[in-house]
Amino acid sequence: MTNNKNILQAVAVLVIVSDSQQHIKEAEKLATTITEILHLPLLKSKIDTYPKFPHSFKITLLFKIQEQEDKIRCGLLHTSRLCTPWLCWYDDGEDTLELIFNRESSTRYTHTALKDIRWGNWTIENIDITE
Repeated sequence: MTNNKNILQAVAVLVIVSDSQQHIKEAEKLATTITEILHLPLLKSKIDTYPKFPHSFKITLLFKIQEQEDKIRCGLLHTSRLCTPWLCWYDDGEDTLELIFNRESSTRYTHTALKDIRWGNWTIENIDITE
């Protein structure tokens, strides 16, 4: 009899919608730049066209984070390395944090290579990595 105990891993999920990008190679370069700036272990990435806007891609990045890391500090620290401002939703009862970015006139990017970020969403989830 096998004793399969679920193993949960804390993961930061960052979803980015880009624009002004004609080719998937540009979205791949943006994903690489984001990964280098955040300096977190990348677990998985996925890039798809985003039909809502012309010349747009949806970039989904999953990063490994330390379980004991403060979710609020982790989210604010890492997203501020990309751009600002981010809207914050925190539920103390559920201990969940969600950060949302929408490009607007007051937007500031930390690197010119990030200027194609139109929208972003950051959450921290526990995923099952049981083999």
